[in-house]
Amino acid sequence: MSSTENLSKTAAEKRAIYRRLCVETYIPLHSRAWWLDAVCGADEWEVALTVDGKGAVTGALPYAVSKGKFGIRRIINPPLTMYNNLYLAPPDNPDIKAVKIASFRLKTVRELLAQLPPVTFFRQQTEPDLRNAAPWQQAGFKQTESYTYRFSSLADYEKLYANIAYNLRHGMKQARRETKIIERYDPDLLFALNEKSYAAKQKRLPYTLDFLRKVCVALQKNAAGQMLFAENDRSGKISAGLLIAYDEKTAYALVAGLDRKGGHPAALNLLYAAALEKAAERTDVFDFQGSKVPEIERIYRNFGAERTPYHLFYKFENRLWEAAAVLAGKI
Repeated sequence: MSSTENLSKTAAEKRAIYRRLCVETYIPLHSRAWWLDAVCGADEWEVALTVDGKGAVTGALPYAVSKGKFGIRRIINPPLTMYNNLYLAPPDNPDIKAVKIASFRLKTVRELLAQLPPVTFFRQQTEPDLRNAAPWQQAGFKQTESYTYRFSSLADYEKLYANIAYNLRHGMKQARRETKIIERYDPDLLFALNEKSYAAKQKRLPYTLDFLRKVCVALQKNAAGQMLFAENDRSGKISAGLLIAYDEKTAYALVAGLDRKGGHPAALNLLYAAALEKAAERTDVFDFQGSKVPEIERIYRNFGAERTPYHLFYKFENRLWEAAAVLAGKI
């Protein structure tokens, strides 16, 4: 195993290398180059890279610097991008001792983090698969855990459905009597439903219709998106919508919307159940993508999904910004 070294190339050259990496190896959905193009803008993101003596990529960490009010520069997860993936190459020799692999990866992560530009604040959520927070902490980043809800195996859908909490299954049984599930790719309709869900909580959507359209085009182009809607049999009105995004290993409940006045209140739960069944045909894992809203978190838990931790890393230019983030509930 060769030691890593910083890659002295332009941002465009690094992106080109990372694009090839995304084609050659598995990178989770939210960190793929085409996804970053969609949510950040083409070539509006960058990537920290390390390579070995042969020029092979040993580590990669994509990021985007955005500008806010008052000259704030920040690195955060873009809208609809739940996680950011830290890529570490698998060992090239299966006989290498575990302690050497750990040392190599520690050094690689340190070099990647050292390449990040100075910003007012850094705040990113990482894939649940990331287990070692030590290199981040040693580099001055603080860390806390948040939780998502996941099914780690969709192999037996009938058993999975039988394990859903009774009250949830009962509500879906009632909803089926007046609800039809249809598959249709309609970002505008989904946005309207999502907007109503946020309005019911007296909140504004964190993205625009044009943004969602762009993401949906990218998902469709890469055969990575599927949309389901719940239609009321009596009124013909669409009452709920759900966008599922896929990579080779995981299905993500990306966007959900519910019009509480348009149909049965369990209509969205019906869509989640249908999404699980459809996802079982393509992937092993289903990620509800978590929620800090108690009502939504309870639904995910009642589906029987496993409470799964993931890391939130953050670093602020000064304590004032950190205190403001805590007050705003961002940490």
